[in-house]
Amino acid sequence: MPPVQPTTPLPTAPPSKSPTSSPVKSTSTPSKNPTPPPSKNPTSSPVKPTSPPSKNPTPPPSKIQTKAPVTPNPTSDDSTTDFRYVVCARGVDGPGGLRSCPEGDSRKVHKDEEHEVRCCKEQEFNGGGWSSKCEDFDKWIKGRSKIDRECHYLSFWDAFRLCNDADGRLCTKEEVENSCVKGTGCSYDREQVWACTEEGGECTESAECC
Repeated sequence: MPPVQPTTPLPTAPPSKSPTSSPVKSTSTPSKNPTPPPSKNPTSSPVKPTSPPSKNPTPPPSKIQTKAPVTPNPTSDDSTTDFRYVVCARGVDGPGGLRSCPEGDSRKVHKDEEHEVRCCKEQEFNGGGWSSKCEDFDKWIKGRSKIDRECHYLSFWDAFRLCNDADGRLCTKEEVENSCVKGTGCSYDREQVWACTEEGGECTESAECC
């Protein structure tokens, strides 16, 4: 058997003409707090930008101080609407030369005072407790004193409601002065009764006064 010839290795590539640069230094020591994993809830879509800034900026605050509002003083309790007339119930200077009531022919009093009450009503005939007492003045006016079979001594607004509830009304000052409720009962002919005319009022008709 012939002897085995030794294998000749292939020659290596020739050395590079561009030598390798200096070795890179290793990075810093690895962090002990690794980066957290990404969130499972992704960020919502970006918000649209707001409208562009106004071209008319807000003016600077005024240097002039505003004065505090002035509150008006409350009105006095002595307003004209707080007073009404009471009038001699048998009339004033009527037929037969009527004498004045002890308290006088008429006077202004506060509506919260209590006084005798007689009522008036416009109707053609007497009846239902209403009777005609001043035909020479107004034949349609009928007067009455007792309501629900009782005589009454009340404040103005209570007297006002009493007459209205009886399907009547308070008399005007002129009606009482002309004896439209004279002799209607309760012995009030010498007393002053409520009239619906207010202080300074010049009205003669119920609709204007009451």
